[in-house]
Amino acid sequence: MAGAIAVLAVTAALRRRRRVRPFVRLLIEPYRNDRADAEALAGLFGALHGLVGVRRTVVLEVHLDVRAGGAPVVWFAVLCPAGLERQVQAAVRVGYPHARLRVLRGEVGLPPAAVALCRRRPPRAGEELEERAVGVERLLGAMAAAGAPATLRIVMRPAARAIEHLCSSPQERIGPLWWALPLVLARDRA
Repeated sequence: MAGAIAVLAVTAALRRRRRVRPFVRLLIEPYRNDRADAEALAGLFGALHGLVGVRRTVVLEVHLDVRAGGAPVVWFAVLCPAGLERQVQAAVRVGYPHARLRVLRGEVGLPPAAVALCRRRPPRAGEELEERAVGVERLLGAMAAAGAPATLRIVMRPAARAIEHLCSSPQERIGPLWWALPLVLARDRA
């Protein structure tokens, strides 16, 4: 009896292991004149939400590196499950129509120190968010002040439809929600 249970457990573990798809890093090459407004970004994240489903994750990355000559370089990437590269490219083009994505074949050396960003207090019902301009300029300025190499990695997984329904009201449907974990990778924790 115990032997049969052990065989079933090993078989189930192997099946789960086979279903886990490796991630592919796609380098995002934005067109310099593409600007996404709030509606375009909502469309982009809505398309990604429908694409990955509630059991898979997608990771957005912003990297600050230094070229051989000492000049800083910023590059963007998205990590997605293998096999979804074309669909992710289509989703990114909802917000940035001229962006090009290509598979980054080599390994990326990430800085050694990692810090997870968390809110000090949970959001409250009716809390108004600050209106800010859409853009990455403030983020890039903070990364440059910290010094290269630095990486911001946002690990995102769609929330279940039940959670979206609970967060909605009869007057307003909340739309696609994401669970997100922002990680900062740098030379040191400071």
